[in-house]
Amino acid sequence: MKHPRLTIAYSVIFVCLSSHISAFAAPPAADVEHVLSWLPSDTETVFVAKGPFTIPAAFPQHEPVTDKATDYEVDQLFQCLPMALLDIGKGHLLQQLKGQQVNVAIEGSRHARSPHSLGEQPYEGAAIVIFGAGSQITPNAVLQKLQGESIRSEDIQGIHVLVFQEKMEDDLWTTYLAFPEKDVAVVATDRGYLEEVLTRRKGGAQKRALPDSHPEWKFIDQKAVYFGMRHYDRSQAEGDPSSPFGGKKAANFPDERAIGFTFSIGTKNPRQVSMTYFSGDLAMTPEQSPFQILAKSPEAHDIDSQFRSVEPGVVQVSCSFKTVEGLDYFLFLLEGFMGHAIYA
Repeated sequence: MKHPRLTIAYSVIFVCLSSHISAFAAPPAADVEHVLSWLPSDTETVFVAKGPFTIPAAFPQHEPVTDKATDYEVDQLFQCLPMALLDIGKGHLLQQLKGQQVNVAIEGSRHARSPHSLGEQPYEGAAIVIFGAGSQITPNAVLQKLQGESIRSEDIQGIHVLVFQEKMEDDLWTTYLAFPEKDVAVVATDRGYLEEVLTRRKGGAQKRALPDSHPEWKFIDQKAVYFGMRHYDRSQAEGDPSSPFGGKKAANFPDERAIGFTFSIGTKNPRQVSMTYFSGDLAMTPEQSPFQILAKSPEAHDIDSQFRSVEPGVVQVSCSFKTVEGLDYFLFLLEGFMGHAIYA
């Protein structure tokens, strides 16, 4: 599994260049709500990409063909963020799924922790991909072709699951692949998380992850094609270097009154990303928020950032990208804000 987030440079940006279908198609909101109900209730972070778009054949290592960040590149980047875990079995899963239409892709995660040295923070989570009605996937055939790349198979909640392992930097990542339905693929980084997803899928959920009562939902454009949310969980803070709780850490902005973070891309301007930070510190300004790095860091010079205070305790920044380099650095920051910080 060559996790796209670990390469941060241009490989992620070009991951889906052959997969574009207009980002402005009607988003399947019902699918999003349905999949959110599958996620464990203590899920802290979600990435969402609404379709339709298609699965690429691979996550290629491409050099940029232009310095300019186009709408097309931004579109493709955010399609692929919640599908990063699909790059397992030496890329063979993507080969089996290539060309299939995606209705919605969601990654949920919790319990992020420090890597042993470099690379992305390990975490418990799962990527869930809902395919379109015309899907030609035969799950048993896919699993059979990937059997040789796996280390074992298991039966979890009556579902046949393949287990893979790959060392990335100094961390050994274990991933679990399942097809709970013909048109649904799940790749998880933790057995317990996968088991909860499969149980909740059957209708056993009592409490939804990231419920509508969270204040962050108010600032996510309901028509957004791509969005994400992190609702900070103090109980998960101790081992997470990106958590705002517990003072200064390797990958955080310390704020004992932090509430959450969101990002979204609306339909009007696919090159503009809106990020919102929520804190119980009602006097917080953009200059005092995690977004200050966009104003102070030399690496952010190719990111056009417009800051504003929305209401007490809520600050927002709208970012657009002049170059691929600026888009690259934005992704690096976004991953950190979302609890997937990358040590380089």
